[in-house]
Formats: sequence, structure tokens, C-alpha cells
Amino acid sequence: MLSEVPKSCGCLVADSLSAKEDNPQPTVEKFLSLHSSLNRARLVADSLSNFWCQYQ
Repeated sequence: MLSEVPKSCGCLVADSLSAKEDNPQPTVEKFLSLHSSLNRARLVADSLSNFWCQYQ
């Protein structure tokens, strides 16, 4: 999941630069998908951080 983030960001930027103004929907959907993935990654990182802090 986390390894896909840089690739997703790069694709989103490339798509937004070449997106047609008459149909921004695919770019919006990719952005929302990336946003959701980043939120899930943050939750995992927070959970792992809290777990390790409890046992140190």
C-alpha cells in the first residue's frame, strides 16, 4: 500500500497536467482514490506508532 503512494502521486500529477478541461471526472476520481489511500496509510502508521509506544 505505502509503496504505491509515490507512483499514484506521479500518475495523478501527470494526468492532471494532460487532463482535458471538458471532462475532469477521471482526474477527480483518481485524486479521491489517492486521498482515501493516504488516509488509510496514515491510520496504519498511527496504529503502529501507538502500538510500539505502548511496549517500549
